[in-house]
Amino acid sequence: MKEKNFVSVVAYVHDDENAIPAFATMIGGVLSEQFQQYELIFVDDASTDGSADAIRRAAENLTGGTVQIVHMSYEEGLELSMEAGTALAIGDYVYEFDTVVVDYDPEVVFSLYERSLTGNDVVSAAPKEGQRASSGLFYRIYNAFSRSEYPLRTETFRILSRRAINRIRTMSKTIPYRKAIYANCGLREACIEYERKGDAARRVPGGRFRMAVDVLILFTDVGYRTAFALTGAMVSFTILVALYALCMFASHQAITGWTSMILVISFGFAGLFGLGAILVKYLDILLGLVFKRRTYLVKGIEKLTK
Repeated sequence: MKEKNFVSVVAYVHDDENAIPAFATMIGGVLSEQFQQYELIFVDDASTDGSADAIRRAAENLTGGTVQIVHMSYEEGLELSMEAGTALAIGDYVYEFDTVVVDYDPEVVFSLYERSLTGNDVVSAAPKEGQRASSGLFYRIYNAFSRSEYPLRTETFRILSRRAINRIRTMSKTIPYRKAIYANCGLREACIEYERKGDAARRVPGGRFRMAVDVLILFTDVGYRTAFALTGAMVSFTILVALYALCMFASHQAITGWTSMILVISFGFAGLFGLGAILVKYLDILLGLVFKRRTYLVKGIEKLTK
């Protein structure tokens, strides 16, 4: 018996012409075998190759569901592009594929849906190994300073219940980083690990460093703790300078060591500038989220039906 829940699949595409056929064959087979009704939404993030044509060719062989292409006006990046695709999805459950590169067995896709039926509103698929060093460093810092009970890690795709999507939309109109929002939405989560297969390389999206800084400031206490540490260092330097001056005065000696004094003052100003930089970053993010927000621009939606 096929599942009666309507399922949406949102897949991010950017210059993935060669990976699309295998992904479409895989996901089409899983959906047609397991679900009565489904839709596929490919978000083409201003690809410069033949990705759109590859999707159109793949859609000719897909039956039982609808296929749509969301054409982004500009290269918006993974987060905004996936937000545009998820906003269009109408399924009771929504799959989010951050990449169309398939390095897992097809059975993993349906196993996420089965796990979601056990009361988990967000279920992700994560490789057991192969995480980049930079990603590992980011996740260690995030998890150390975050108050969420669900640690972040490298994920390939996930499934969301409609309740999770509705909850997230009531929490924030802007989603700067989906995984952090999901981890802090207050709903149950689960993760299924899989062994990577094949040697297909995943494209590294641009702007990762800037997004990592924004995420750490928005979703963790790293900014506050850094500011507190800098303030403590400044106070400590001030106390040491005061004690040094008092000792020199008590011993009736002229206060010497102007070089050291200048160094201390320099450290103090460096701390002040550090605090100012953190405050400016906070204000910049808040200004971008509230006033300067340009979500995403969609050039058009192409519906491919049989």
